[in-house]
Amino acid sequence: MISYQLSVISYQLSVISDQLSDYSFKWTVLGENFANFFSLITVH
Repeated sequence: MISYQLSVISYQLSVISDQLSDYSFKWTVLGENFANFFSLITVH
């Protein structure tokens, strides 16, 4: 029973880490897009 709970917890942790990495990836892309947009504004 304990090993089952541990496997469930490890599975939930892996899902959470996947979501966090996806979230940070989206923020990185958003930051790059904002930097490009800002550089376009400052040039003109």
